[in-house]
This record gives sequence, structure tokens and C-alpha cells, in this order.
Amino acid sequence: DALLDSITRPKAVASNSRAASLERKLRHTGLIEHFAPHMISLEDVENGKPAPDMFLLAAQRLGAAARECLVIEDSTTGVTAGAAAGMTVWGYVGESGGDTDLPDMLRDAGAHEIFAHHDEIRAKLP
Repeated sequence: DALLDSITRPKAVASNSRAASLERKLRHTGLIEHFAPHMISLEDVENGKPAPDMFLLAAQRLGAAARECLVIEDSTTGVTAGAAAGMTVWGYVGESGGDTDLPDMLRDAGAHEIFAHHDEIRAKLP
């Protein structure tokens, strides 16, 4: 994925999925090499999203302060969790158009910016 290739800083994935399911999804999509070994699943924390636990654990494993982290999320529960962790959160609504209310829902949940295309995200990265 061009977006993930363009991010040179350490990355993690945090998902409310179980560990086996998350790993299976990442292998199936060919994205596992972008995130391993920093794959945070529901089994790694006491509270899943919308609690901030997953994102705080991801920051800890990456050796980063929460305020230095960027979360890119496509769900209100994930945006809520990232905001509660004190991280910068960008909402991703996808290129399909999908739910026309999603951009406002993500913004209301705490997303600082909303993006519909990976190219927009890549252009905005520091």
C-alpha cells in the first residue's frame, strides 16, 4: 500500500478484533509486514475501543508519547478512543462515499481532520 510505504515512522495497528482474526486479516491483505510486531488486539487490553487502552498500549510499544501519535480511524469508536488517549486523530471515510453522515460523525467523535482518499492523507503527513 502506497500510503503505508510512505510512512517512515514506526506504525502499529489497534483493532477490536481477536489476535488470530487480526493476524489473518493482515496476512490476507498483505499488510502484516507494515505492522508486525505491533499488532494490538482486544486480547491485549482490559478495555477495547472506545476506551483509549489499545492506543495507549500501541504508543508504549512504539516508545512514543501519546501526544506524538497520529491515529487514522474509520469508526466513531476508534476516533473516540484515539481522542481519549490524547492523540491527534484523523478520520478516514473511504473512497466509496459510503455513509454520508460518517464525516460528521467522526468529527463529532473527535477527529481533527477527515479524509476520503489515501492520497489526501499522504499529502498531509509531515
